[in-house]
Amino acid sequence: YLGSVYTDVHFRSSVVRTAYQNNRLIGWRYAEKAIIASILSLTNLVIHVKDLHLELAAAFQAVTIDSFAEDVDNPVSRLLQPFVHRAIQATNDNFKLLFEYKASEYSLAPLTNKEQLRLIGDFIEN
Repeated sequence: YLGSVYTDVHFRSSVVRTAYQNNRLIGWRYAEKAIIASILSLTNLVIHVKDLHLELAAAFQAVTIDSFAEDVDNPVSRLLQPFVHRAIQATNDNFKLLFEYKASEYSLAPLTNKEQLRLIGDFIEN
């Protein structure tokens, strides 16, 4: 991590153990938590929130609503209706809660609200 190589010796170090007991992360313990945070940020924030909620769900809702606007009695429309009904309002309310009221800092990833939005933006641009 950051150019350092950690081995089992680093876990057994008295300095690392003492810091860990005092709720401080140094050395390998810090690297371990940084890796976990990175994976959590990618899966929760990018793959789940950005890919599923911002892209797939919105496209699914738009296509479903447009496709069946004229034929609400269509069996496929009736099947999908419970999944898209009021889903846009729920998505908007959830994003307001997560990013305007900063609930995302406690639930999505171990990053600040600003960093989470920057990470989502980076993945949208690339």
